[in-house]
Amino acid sequence: SDYSAYMQREFLKICRSGTEAEIAEALSAGANVNSKNKALSSALMFAARENTAGAVSILIEAGAYIDTQDIYGNTALIYAASSNSEAAVELLIEAGADIELTNTSGFSAFDYGKKNEKLENTETLKKLEIQI
Repeated sequence: SDYSAYMQREFLKICRSGTEAEIAEALSAGANVNSKNKALSSALMFAARENTAGAVSILIEAGAYIDTQDIYGNTALIYAASSNSEAAVELLIEAGADIELTNTSGFSAFDYGKKNEKLENTETLKKLEIQI
């Protein structure tokens, strides 16, 4: 659709810190759910790192690619595990996020999840552990 580069940048900002209603509105106005910035961070990554589980859910429902990796090799799941809630992590796991993907430093979502106080002693954290 004819959604300008400026609008794509605005959409990424909304996914980072906007309301769920603003995200839904931008999508219905033609925002590309798989928009990325120069570092290849996607709308879903921004929501997974800094927004609500509801924001993550809207983007998944709208068809966001789950396992896209940015220039650092991070995925939405890695970002969610490092800083977000159990609910956000669960949504990504349910959507089929690959728990085995690692970033360019060799770390997985589980490695970051272990340091996230919100996931401490949760079943969600156990689900991120790669079974060998």
